Parts: sequence; C-alpha cells; structure tokens
Amino acid sequence: PAHHGGHRVVGIATFVGLSVHTFGGALGIGIAFDDEAMRDSLVTATLSHKAAEAFSLVSVLLLSQMTRRSVLLLLGSYALVSPIGIASPRTPSPSRHGHAYGSTCVQISHPLNAATMS
Repeated sequence: PAHHGGHRVVGIATFVGLSVHTFGGALGIGIAFDDEAMRDSLVTATLSHKAAEAFSLVSVLLLSQMTRRSVLLLLGSYALVSPIGIASPRTPSPSRHGHAYGSTCVQISHPLNAATMS
C-alpha cells in the first residue's frame, strides 16, 4: 500500500537525523580529544544515550517495514558514525594557519549538533 512508502521515508529520515546529530557530537569529541576532562565528559554524555538512540532507530526502522537485513545494515552504518566523527578533526590536513585540524570542524560541529537537538 501507498502508506508504507511514507513509513519508509520516516525510517530513513530518522536514520539521517540521528546520524547527523551523532556526527556533530563526535566531531566535538575529536576536537576536544587532547583535553582529557572535556573528552571524558563528552564521551560519557555520548555513551549514556547511544543505546537509547539505537533502540529508537531500530524500532522506527522495523515499524517502517524494512527488512531485517536493511535494518542491520543501517544500524551498522549508524554505529560507524561516531568513530568517523571522532577521527575526522584528528586527521591531519594542512590549513592556512598550519594547524593539523583547524576551526572548520568546530564551526561545523556546533550547528550540526544543535540543529538536531531542537
């Protein structure tokens, strides 16, 4: 039926929204990686709600009548977002100021994380 297509869109939108939110938070961890207290706080905050996010994501994906294979593929992809986000600002890249990772990641991470919280 036609309404099932709409449910799939909700599932994909949930996946994209949670992934963007998670990536923004993970960028923050990567940026603050050398500040032990800040890093530990951000990791604790991230881990404290990661299971709930994964549970919610799987619930929405299953309700959208995706196959178990598709759900597992998207869940696996979602699980990779945090490590990729943490590693992103730590990847050396030349900037005009000579920093290994510049303020661009900071400028991106705040709106990404804030936009998905509202």
